[in-house]
Amino acid sequence: MRAFDTRAVAIAVDRPDKFIDNLLSRIVLSGVVGGRQGQPRRITPTAVMVIAAALRLHDELGLAMPQALALSRRLVEEPTDALPIGRHLALTLDLQALKDEVLGRLEAAGEAVIERRRGRPKIKA
Repeated sequence: MRAFDTRAVAIAVDRPDKFIDNLLSRIVLSGVVGGRQGQPRRITPTAVMVIAAALRLHDELGLAMPQALALSRRLVEEPTDALPIGRHLALTLDLQALKDEVLGRLEAAGEAVIERRRGRPKIKA
């Protein structure tokens, strides 16, 4: 399965890459691997969708990120017509529209982002 780095995800969800990196260092999200001692994080498309949906919930409804992430996980990983979130209250997500938008931006960002070199530069002789 294809996975993306934090810079490509940041471009796709219109946030600074430092924001995405900090978010992923504070939460455990299935579909995110790496991120330790020089290993770049790799984020699966499903995890990107969870992040994108959480950011929409945060921006549009003012939810705190932990609550937005909990709801977005349920919306993305267990798609239903409407997610019951209380008495007489349900939440819906147009998952296909979000996928089309975010994955399209991810593909464009994936081609534009060049992997960063780590360590000391090679000495030219």
